[in-house]
Amino acid sequence: MKRVCLFNLEQVGVIYRGDSEVSFFNRVGALVQGGGGIETSLEEKGVLVPISNDAPVGFASLLELLNELQSRASSPSMADFNEVLAQISSSDTVSVDGSRFDESRWGWVYLNVMPGGEFSQFEGFKDGKAVMTWPITSVTQ
Repeated sequence: MKRVCLFNLEQVGVIYRGDSEVSFFNRVGALVQGGGGIETSLEEKGVLVPISNDAPVGFASLLELLNELQSRASSPSMADFNEVLAQISSSDTVSVDGSRFDESRWGWVYLNVMPGGEFSQFEGFKDGKAVMTWPITSVTQ
């Protein structure tokens, strides 16, 4: 098995889950719902899709929006995350995977991805499951 460390990741990435000879792992913080949990790293097999960190002038980047959400919400809802996820693409539908939201941690949130349209970040992919991962400022939050 080939493993790729994402500890030095400087932007948001989406690991489109699936059979792959490559797994990606990243350092994550506390559980999103209710806090708690210990510093750990999580791993998933699939394909890494980097998400642009270059927001249009006057708009916050996806990474900035996630960090802001972490700083203002001790226990954000799926709707809070879905509002942030709407920034990923104007044509893909990306949402929190409700069946795994309780397992999500800061820096590691389970997603549903439905690619579509000419501006898709997931061109050629089928509807599927994914993990959004990003660098976190503190793994103990």
